[in-house]
Amino acid sequence: MINKIALLKKTLPVTLWIIGSVILLAACASPTPARLAISSADEAYDRAISAEGAKYAPLPMHLAKDKLDHAKSSLAKKDYDIARRLAEEAQVDARLAESTALSERAKSQAQEVDKAIEDLRRESNIR
Repeated sequence: MINKIALLKKTLPVTLWIIGSVILLAACASPTPARLAISSADEAYDRAISAEGAKYAPLPMHLAKDKLDHAKSSLAKKDYDIARRLAEEAQVDARLAESTALSERAKSQAQEVDKAIEDLRRESNIR
């Protein structure tokens, strides 16, 4: 009886560590993080479309769309790690496209304001 207790004391920590590791690995390989990443990437892509990313940043938009499509395909194939990684990359590309589009639109608007100011100056000098 004492030998069984001693053996249990020696093997219990290792057994618990193995069980914990298996649970952790199962959680990491679950589809939930991949689905969340794809959802976030979809939202980022939609924001980039709204910001006219295709017009002002066509390359990042194209990359985001391709990676998002591949992420969804990987999710369907149960390649969760690949799906998550591609979705995260797609989200970064979509954010870049959105930021670039917003920046370019702001530059364009600033140029329009500068032109309007210059036109007003010319008009005031004519009178």
